[in-house]
Amino acid sequence: MSAPMILNIGWARAASTALRQNFLRRHPALVAAGRDQPAQEGPAAIVLHALKVLDDATFRREAPALRALWADYLRRTDRTVCLTDEELSIGLPGRIGPAALARRCADLFPDARILAVVRDQVDAIGSFYGLSQRDVFQDQMPFATWLDRFILNPADGQGFAYLYTYAATLSAYGEGRKRFDILVLGYDRLRDDPLGVYAAIARWAGIGVKPCGALPNAVINASSNSHPEWPSASLAAVRALYDADNQILADDFDVGLGPVDHFGHGVR
Repeated sequence: MSAPMILNIGWARAASTALRQNFLRRHPALVAAGRDQPAQEGPAAIVLHALKVLDDATFRREAPALRALWADYLRRTDRTVCLTDEELSIGLPGRIGPAALARRCADLFPDARILAVVRDQVDAIGSFYGLSQRDVFQDQMPFATWLDRFILNPADGQGFAYLYTYAATLSAYGEGRKRFDILVLGYDRLRDDPLGVYAAIARWAGIGVKPCGALPNAVINASSNSHPEWPSASLAAVRALYDADNQILADDFDVGLGPVDHFGHGVR
């Protein structure tokens, strides 16, 4: 039996937009509810705004009404609802971090199942650099300079390292949830076998696998992560910065397209 809802927490530069548009928005048994959901269709925009913007006191005061609003929406919907927003995994700098968002989601959606796609941090950072260097951006710089300024030694409020805290964030979302209720997939598998990944998610979610074969696998919002400056850049420093996350990435994610086994609780 499928859960009342899925919480797709996305991740920066890990194909979260492509997954949302190709699969979550097109599978006939799913409703992909995000910040752009029209009010007449559901309360996703209201709920996401409250999750990400309200201060703690206001959120605690509003939580019962938000839970009731969302529960009523689920009762009126005949498909599995997937609340999807990549800011749930990366937080909002200076406002609320991903661990706090995870606690708020647990409060509002205690029975939700968690779906995430993760990417090797160095690759993701390279893709993020590629995005920042597109022609529409004015502040272009060599990769080594960019890496030092925004990842390794950022000034207060200017760093992007928070985008890639996979281990801590997944630990927060996994707290109190059953093993099978969390599915973490690797970006490489999604890139190389999108239809297979769609089918795996469908089986996990308890929805039809057959429609997955007709879904698109368009590449959306892609950025190159290969640059001439990379060999001279301090990639070893990036690896050291995310050593714990990289170990978890190698050991636990995307094993047979199954759910994550390990959230820092010693369960293997």
